[in-house]
Amino acid sequence: MRRSLLHMVADHYPGARLVSTRRLRGGLAAQTHAARIELASGARTTLVVRRKANGAWRIPRHFRTLEVLAESNVPAPTPVLLDVNGQYFDVPTMIIEHAGYPLLRPQDQGTWVEQMARALHKVHGVTPENADLAYLLEPPPGVAPDPPGRGEPDPLIERVRAAMRRFEGEFYPLPPTLVHDDFWPGNTVWLRQKLTAVIDWDGAKVGDRRIDVAQCRLDLTFVAGEQAAADFLRDYEALHGGPLHDLWYFDLACFERGHGWFERWHDGYADIGINWTSPEEMVAAGREFAARALAAAPR
Repeated sequence: MRRSLLHMVADHYPGARLVSTRRLRGGLAAQTHAARIELASGARTTLVVRRKANGAWRIPRHFRTLEVLAESNVPAPTPVLLDVNGQYFDVPTMIIEHAGYPLLRPQDQGTWVEQMARALHKVHGVTPENADLAYLLEPPPGVAPDPPGRGEPDPLIERVRAAMRRFEGEFYPLPPTLVHDDFWPGNTVWLRQKLTAVIDWDGAKVGDRRIDVAQCRLDLTFVAGEQAAADFLRDYEALHGGPLHDLWYFDLACFERGHGWFERWHDGYADIGINWTSPEEMVAAGREFAARALAAAPR
């Protein structure tokens, strides 16, 4: 990768030199590195190199989403270069500007949660009416793998699926918006306790905003506890202008989609320094999250 970076820097930053590279922690879906370069002026800047061996479809789509976001008020990394044809790198790669660092032990949890709610509300301000999101409607190639660890029948999972089947299509859909589809604290970056960007847009799609709200609340339950998840919902609904009805359904859908992956999620958590929870605690917290959603479902 270093040789590829040297070639790219020479072409796009005349007179610059590559100072250092380092792996960025936490990513499960791609190889991600930070590259520090010194420009001809003497100033230094940091680029993020995101490489994905099977990214011929996802990397350009991710890059296009960042281009759309650059024209909005959503805090997101600035796209720099896309290479899917092997001009510099041996696998599909994109380069973006470095925007900050994960913040997982904030000085003020209330402000931390409120800033994430505000950022997500801005994401949902991007809609098919005010941005070209048609490319997000293209179906992905192939089929996503089933989550690992499906074994003995689980009464809770069966109750979750039964409740979803019973009420599917019976709740009011909200107007479609841009959906991140993996919005959680680890996919936000910060400088000096201020949220500077939402990152990792691999799964972006057009859909119902409640998908993102449910996902963030589930992850907040794992990272910071049930109260942080409740505070996030309160702050988001204040920006939304009212309650998000039927959120319990999206909570169940989020749990059902992710329950087999919680232990693998923990690997990513641990990689970025979340060392105050265990896989067993995450599984237990996720099941409690689902139980609360089932309790909120109509009888």
